Amino acid sequence: MGTWCGDTHDLLPKLYRVLKDIGFDMNAIEMYGVNRNKEALNIEHKLYSINRVPTIIVMHQYREVGRIVESVPSSIEEALLEIMEPDARKIEAKRAARF
Repeated sequence: MGTWCGDTHDLLPKLYRVLKDIGFDMNAIEMYGVNRNKEALNIEHKLYSINRVPTIIVMHQYREVGRIVESVPSSIEEALLEIMEPDARKIEAKRAARF
């Protein structure tokens, strides 16, 4: 996230609104600020390959399942659904296979 970035100013409030609306645990969010060179205070920008801001990384069980970089083509809701839907299908298939 770059506080100086117009895309961040546009996208971040929309993301927070969606997460709040679905009752997401806001304590599960990790946010890292970067400077104009896209460098964080520590190594997060390298660890997560941050080249543009904002970069929203969706994680599930400690692995990246998708990311939104800079902007969304239509809406934040659709972008998040596109990321999470394939993962949800895999989880459901694993559950079904157990029974």
